[in-house]
Amino acid sequence: MKRFIQIFLLLGVTGIGLSACEDAFEKLPLDAPTDANFFSSEQELVLALNGAYTALWFDSRSSVPTSLQMLDLRTELAMYRGNGGGYGELSRGEHGVDAQAPDDVWEHFYRGIARTNSLLDNMGRSADVVPVETMEQIEAEARFLRAFCYFYLAELFGGGPGFTLAVPDGVPLLTSVPDPADAFIGRTTKQAVIDQVNEDLDFALVNDRLPVDGDKGKATQGAAHMLKARVALFNEDWTTAANEANAVIQSGTYSLFPDYELLFKYNGVRSQEVILDYPLDRVIMTYETPVRIGIRNRVAGENAFTAYVPSQQLVDSYQCTDGLHIDESPLYDPANPFDNRDPRLDASIIRPQASFGGFVFESHPDSVETTFVDANGVASRVTNEDATNPFRSRTGYNWRKYLDSLDFVINKRETEINPIYFRLAEAYLMYAEARIEANEIDQTVLDAINMVRARAYGTTLGDVANYPAVTATGQAELRRAVRYERKVELTMEGVRWFDLKRWGIAENVLNGSIIGRPLDYANSGVPEIDEDNGHNPIYAIVPGPGGYLAPEIMAFNPNRDYLFPIPLAEVDANPVIAEQQNPNY
Repeated sequence: MKRFIQIFLLLGVTGIGLSACEDAFEKLPLDAPTDANFFSSEQELVLALNGAYTALWFDSRSSVPTSLQMLDLRTELAMYRGNGGGYGELSRGEHGVDAQAPDDVWEHFYRGIARTNSLLDNMGRSADVVPVETMEQIEAEARFLRAFCYFYLAELFGGGPGFTLAVPDGVPLLTSVPDPADAFIGRTTKQAVIDQVNEDLDFALVNDRLPVDGDKGKATQGAAHMLKARVALFNEDWTTAANEANAVIQSGTYSLFPDYELLFKYNGVRSQEVILDYPLDRVIMTYETPVRIGIRNRVAGENAFTAYVPSQQLVDSYQCTDGLHIDESPLYDPANPFDNRDPRLDASIIRPQASFGGFVFESHPDSVETTFVDANGVASRVTNEDATNPFRSRTGYNWRKYLDSLDFVINKRETEINPIYFRLAEAYLMYAEARIEANEIDQTVLDAINMVRARAYGTTLGDVANYPAVTATGQAELRRAVRYERKVELTMEGVRWFDLKRWGIAENVLNGSIIGRPLDYANSGVPEIDEDNGHNPIYAIVPGPGGYLAPEIMAFNPNRDYLFPIPLAEVDANPVIAEQQNPNY
């Protein structure tokens, strides 16, 4: 059977085995249960729903589960040594219709849609034995998951503000399991997809069909409001975006976690800031985050790959503690570039002379030894793999965000730090941006931005002596302020690509080198920070010996790369889709 058809015919029951307990397999036939004998009890509906929840994590041809954080590899924030699930070729502009990442995304989300549609089509047969309230909640959760899938498909493969397509600018839209005879389904408009997403979310939100504050790994009212706010913000529906984000803020259900760094460690798992995450468990599902982003040095056993690393562009984007960029602030000293900086720099990035796991991190190639401090506080000099290993960080930096030293004690290949999809800080920033773009600026806008900034400095909104509060009231200045906050607050959370796309500035940011650390900080100069183009640093020094490391070249064609290509397998299988490929692929 052609793969295009297979994706749409993957029933929800087919996906059960990916998330159900082993004893469920013992109770079900070895071949997939049929429509004739399934969806007839609450237990079976829950099993099918659990299978549909796999839509929240990526799987890829590498067989290693990854999260939506991988989308940051398409931006200037980070790079992956090698291809990294196909995101390396995207960053270099080398991708075509056979690119791995778009193919993985397309197949993954349509598989999730197939599972939810199968559940929604067939769940009615258990109506006589399952309470109405339970039926409504299961339907609401399934429709939330379908909306989640269609949102990402529409934004990655479909049009956006500022440009139009000659072909339908959405993706194939299915709200039920199709008949095989109707498998050749073409694209619809993006607006039709967005309308369906909003219809599903409205169903989930009406009459409290979703819990207010339930399992943070499942759909809740907060998660539905957040998704609806994102959909609206990304499509310039400012009123809806502000209202939906404000519904989360005013619900009283969530609060900012007091420590930004610890929010992404085990301390912050399932905290009151988290609205939706993907629950990890070493027995059922885990990610290889520690081994992929950790430092090369280790106490014992296998060292990390150090494959997914942050860029100098990101490092230089962090403001100084006076709220000014490094090209404007008198607090910035190129010889001591990490002093007097936004605390989120050190909270997110392991930089030279910082420490992790007892090792002083130093990435200069001459630093063949470094200091290690053991559990008893005894210091010694050891071989420095972060400078000598041929597979050390290619930018000279490592991620601290989502990295906990505890994982290096248990198993570097596994983590139970849940990737966060929605959290309260983003609600504040979406509310602020929507009101700014609508030019409806008042004190609530400044407060929303400053709530996030204050937390970054470990303080509260009113303590303006201890953080650089935003005080500007002009639309242009506040637009820059909220875009800065999104860049540094949400880095490594998979939203940067969408921001560059919807702001229409990707070609200004994603062409040229991914920059690594300078070999000589004191004489490296100070880049100009282009605040109107994503707070992007512009470097006068040519990368190379004596200047900055330049491990990767980015390329972005604005006539093509704002959209992912429809995968080759789908084009080959479906003559309708073949006529509707995105431009210049």
